[in-house]
Amino acid sequence: MRQAWPALFLYMAFDAVQVIGAAVVRATGNQGKAAFITISAYWALGIPISALLGFKADWGLFGIWLGPTVSVAFTFVCYNILISKVDWPQLFKEVRERRANDQRKREELEAKAAAKIDDDF
Repeated sequence: MRQAWPALFLYMAFDAVQVIGAAVVRATGNQGKAAFITISAYWALGIPISALLGFKADWGLFGIWLGPTVSVAFTFVCYNILISKVDWPQLFKEVRERRANDQRKREELEAKAAAKIDDDF
């Protein structure tokens, strides 16, 4: 286990930051891109690297943990690229419009419900 600590330390550092990036990416409405990044990171990078280094190259636990470490580092970089490309003023405008529409719909539903209650009595 001692030989895997450097890879585990890097994994935890990248994972802590990429989780925050994933939340921001989801909040900006880019879930599809995030899903593609995550799937490709683990299936195209992480698992093959773990298999090659851990078993073929006989690096043991260190090699096995390098796969997930590379995966979270890759997602960290990609999520930050996605976040840097967001048009924040436009996104804020869309969110305000959506909230205003939701509020209007809520008020309409409340008015209809109140009218129905009045009609029933």
